[in-house]
Amino acid sequence: MPSAHGGLAVELLRQNADDSVLVASGMLSLDSARSISLVLAKALAETGRVLVDVSGLRIADVTAAQVFPSVLARMGGWPDSRLVLFAADPELTRTLEDLRVTLKVPLAADETAARLLLGRRPPVVARTVDLEHAPESARRARLFVDAACVDWRLEMIKDDAMVVASELVANAVLHAGTASRLALRCRERGLTIAVYDSRPDLLPPLRAVAEGRLGHGLLLVAALSLHWGVRQGRDEKCVWAFLPATAAATYSRIVRMAAYEAVRVVLAHGASSRDAVALRQLVARLAEQHGLDFVRDLADELVAELAEASSAIIPEDD
Repeated sequence: MPSAHGGLAVELLRQNADDSVLVASGMLSLDSARSISLVLAKALAETGRVLVDVSGLRIADVTAAQVFPSVLARMGGWPDSRLVLFAADPELTRTLEDLRVTLKVPLAADETAARLLLGRRPPVVARTVDLEHAPESARRARLFVDAACVDWRLEMIKDDAMVVASELVANAVLHAGTASRLALRCRERGLTIAVYDSRPDLLPPLRAVAEGRLGHGLLLVAALSLHWGVRQGRDEKCVWAFLPATAAATYSRIVRMAAYEAVRVVLAHGASSRDAVALRQLVARLAEQHGLDFVRDLADELVAELAEASSAIIPEDD
């Protein structure tokens, strides 16, 4: 049956065991986006493969175009949920491309081409999950990331990604004190893990990680990620981390620097501090991923630098 809302109509053209074909026409706005969201989600839940004829679709608010990748990510994304748009006019095509929607949701010229794209993984794949303000959310995050890394063939960084996600979610539960949303985005270069919470006023200072003032969770995130950071919005904030798909040289150097800072923190706070527990976990993971030689080299470098620093401030006996 057709669904209509605020000048937008969405109709199921046909459906079989393999896929669904929808027709969306009219004006897509922030108000009407919910209507198409519900229809898309239902079709994806039923067949997992959805084609949408957008030849009659117009966009009143460009932000509303994000409904397509948003629904796809919420329904699990590639490979179990696949969505392709087709037959857009030139103006709509430009809008979708400018907004980078087509990186996550492919756009084809016609239905025949769209069916071919159903079998190809998009350049960017994503999935999201809403998590409660509860201790078990960290475990749910680990399982969520585990499944995504298997689906997206990221086994090499799966263990680190699970740790990063669980620590970011635990940070939202313990410090923000709110429910959260975990979002994963994978492209050729690697995996971005982002956790959103509804306390934009609580921003962890990035320098505090290196100084050991944020607890061991974010120390692990900093050590296992190539980049990480915080984005503040009006109603929410996002703490994110990026893990390369392979252990590139740049990644190795960043990991070395982060581990180096973690050792400094433990030396400053003592072997019985909470940070020492995090350091032991970090050393074990670095040894597993990079080998014992990497850990030994790191230790040798630290000893050498400490000796040099000591000689600069402690006069030698005459």
